[in-house]
Amino acid sequence: YTLSLHDALPISMAQQQPDDRQKKRDANVETMRGMLEKMKGELGKILVRSLPVERFIRVALTTVRRSFQLQEATPGSVLGAMMLAAQDGLEIDGVQACMVAYWNTDMRCFEAQYQQMYRGQMALARRGGQVIAIEPECVYEGDDFYEEKGLNPKLRHVPHYKTRNLTHVYTIATLKGGQRMFRTMPVAEIN
Repeated sequence: YTLSLHDALPISMAQQQPDDRQKKRDANVETMRGMLEKMKGELGKILVRSLPVERFIRVALTTVRRSFQLQEATPGSVLGAMMLAAQDGLEIDGVQACMVAYWNTDMRCFEAQYQQMYRGQMALARRGGQVIAIEPECVYEGDDFYEEKGLNPKLRHVPHYKTRNLTHVYTIATLKGGQRMFRTMPVAEIN
């Protein structure tokens, strides 16, 4: 038996007509917008100076409007996710960070959760001041790839662009003092 999203919705929500559900979504988004307007001052105190409050709110609300589940999520969970993103100074744009709606079985509703994306994590690392560059790379089947761990770690990668079968990824970070460090992950670990 496969449980569909329709089965997972509360009976009252599942029985609503599509127009009624859309009206509820629209009302939720308007509630979120109103709460954000009231919180504008607090957001301004939290956000990094390079990210204007108006832009942060506009991008976050656009993200909500693009997802029916986020529109149906509890406004408190959406605002909580936005506050976490604001604390990190990341836009909820699907590039730096995202908001994902998860079904809460106990509460029988969707709740939004904030998640950093790898580009957002890179921005945070650079913003910290110790990392001056981060270079993520992919290794494909047929590439010359060599990694040596230990006291003198080594990494060598010569791409040959023969296939699109991913085998590893790695990231090289250049620190403020000029040191370089790397981390590799095989596909199995990524999955």
